[in-house]
Amino acid sequence: LILSERFRQQLEELKTPSLLSTDTDENETSFMPQPAHAYAQYVSIIAEPSISIPTWMIDVPHLPHIKRPLRIVVISDTHGYESVLTEEGGPGPSFLVVNQTTHSGQDGGRHDENGDREGAHLPDGDVLLHLGDFAADGKKEDRFEAMQQFDSWLANHPHPNKIVIRGNHDPHDSSFPLSGATFVKRPTTVTIGGWIFSLVPYIRNPNGKKKIVVPKGDLLASHVPPKRVLDRCNNGNRAGCKSLRSSVERMKGGPPRLWLCGHIHEGRGLERVQFAGGDSTLVLNAANANPGRASAVLHGPMVVDLNV
Repeated sequence: LILSERFRQQLEELKTPSLLSTDTDENETSFMPQPAHAYAQYVSIIAEPSISIPTWMIDVPHLPHIKRPLRIVVISDTHGYESVLTEEGGPGPSFLVVNQTTHSGQDGGRHDENGDREGAHLPDGDVLLHLGDFAADGKKEDRFEAMQQFDSWLANHPHPNKIVIRGNHDPHDSSFPLSGATFVKRPTTVTIGGWIFSLVPYIRNPNGKKKIVVPKGDLLASHVPPKRVLDRCNNGNRAGCKSLRSSVERMKGGPPRLWLCGHIHEGRGLERVQFAGGDSTLVLNAANANPGRASAVLHGPMVVDLNV
């Protein structure tokens, strides 16, 4: 009933007088269902699942489950140095194209489009996604001031959807009133452009004994990478999360095709992985900071184009 009522409301909002208009001969009758008729047919289809869905219903616009091409601008581990990303001469973005139908990824290469213009901005996109560790180290008051500066910086960008996933350096009580960015401090999902984002912040998990529940989604965005994938530190240790990986490998329907992460600065890059329980997954570590303890931002954003 909830779904049918939502569908009815969307149909009533359509500006055109009909959902389908076909050119016909004089002796033919054109089929032009009005919103009320479409609603009635939709309810009957719910009641009778065996009824085939009319083709004219498949292309109704604005339904949340219908995917559209989406651009995600991904940054991570800026540690208070986010302004470097938009300074003149700052590091430029890298582009990646992900095709849903073929489940393939293609590195679009590095383009320093920000490097030669004054007052540069991040690349345009539908989503500005920060994968955690935006906060600067220091005293509590310094961290609070850095958070306000970060919020102001976010507000300067026109992306309609802004998401910040909590990292291990970030305060639990972070908020972004100027930019309106959503702060994720527990596993959740959000749907944008028909794509379900599974969002997993940093979860303290000594020795990997705590079970982490990862919500199902079309793509996964977490602060920490999976164990043994883009997680090697300077000292050679693997600092990814074993519990997170295990949870993903137990997902009903298999792991997602795309996994975005950060946390390990040295692990920045791309890797295609065959996780247990599914087909290959493209893992992307988008950390912007220098290797080791963060003292600068060396890398630009990663721009991910999701194609239907």
